[in-house]
Amino acid sequence: MAVDHSNDRRRSRAKRFALGLCALLLVTSCDLFHVEKPPAPPRVLALQDEGLQVLLDPSLPCLERMKEVAYRLECQFQLSALGREAVCALVEPYEQLTFGCGVDEELAPRERLRLTPKGPAGREALTDKSRATFGPCRLETRADGRAFCFFEVAGMTSGLRTFQGGSLEFPTGLYLEYGDSIPAARPRAEAQLLPGSSLRALVLSSELLSAEELARVPELLASILAFGTPAPD
Repeated sequence: MAVDHSNDRRRSRAKRFALGLCALLLVTSCDLFHVEKPPAPPRVLALQDEGLQVLLDPSLPCLERMKEVAYRLECQFQLSALGREAVCALVEPYEQLTFGCGVDEELAPRERLRLTPKGPAGREALTDKSRATFGPCRLETRADGRAFCFFEVAGMTSGLRTFQGGSLEFPTGLYLEYGDSIPAARPRAEAQLLPGSSLRALVLSSELLSAEELARVPELLASILAFGTPAPD
């Protein structure tokens, strides 16, 4: 006489289904109580933050100062056409401070600092601070329409220069960088009247400076970092 095992098989399938359902409910219930934390927001610094003063430490090579800023202040590293850079988020009226040591960090470090404003108020504040600290600037435009307003400071001649054996001009020294919406044929007499809406950054670039001009870089770095310090009463 054949034994009917169909009921046993049905009970076995029902049991496996129940166990699977319990396991699913257990996992689901755990997910309900385990909420993944969102990534921490980037650290936002004031321009006068004590940690940024490491950029002025004469005992540290440029590369070490850049690493100190990136790691100790939780800033980010980015790779640009100009080499590695530490990028720090800033409180308003500024947006970012970028610091790098040039394309060849080890053999010929060339410091580069870029201070970016945030919004119309930031552009106005950066323009006012720059001109109050460094005086008037001289407008020059490249053939591609990009415009730069160069500051004349003692011991450093800022302007468009070329690498040895090259032909393309690059801005160097201390300058305000504007967007590419400035017509190349704009009269230079209007240098002081550039629209603030096109201002991109204040830049200190030592890539093409002479050895004598490089001696002015630490003082200018200190002046820029002091932009965030409230004026004394």
